[in-house]
Amino acid sequence: MIRKLSFIILVVTALILLFGGCSIKSNNSDTNNDEIIKKATEIGITYFKEQYNVEVEFTEFNVRPPWIERRVGLNGHIKGKEDQSVYLLIDYNTYEVVNGVVPEGFTGNQP
Repeated sequence: MIRKLSFIILVVTALILLFGGCSIKSNNSDTNNDEIIKKATEIGITYFKEQYNVEVEFTEFNVRPPWIERRVGLNGHIKGKEDQSVYLLIDYNTYEVVNGVVPEGFTGNQP
């Protein structure tokens, strides 16, 4: 009887720790994401200007959790051409561009 009660207590404690720990959210995670997005946006604008001589606007951001991968995805479009989508993936550990995507056949504007 004591073994069964001990086992039940152990299982309940483990479940509380598991689900309780998973629901804890850091108070500064939103602030940290805002900083990541701000810096990545600056890098993204510079990247498209230098690589394609074009100005872009980013409208959607996806900061991936560090336990998955330390990257932020930026979706947007070429300024004044909302039908021409762009995408950029940046490593937010090093702030290096991992991948950039422009519309098919787009070669950039000539300076």
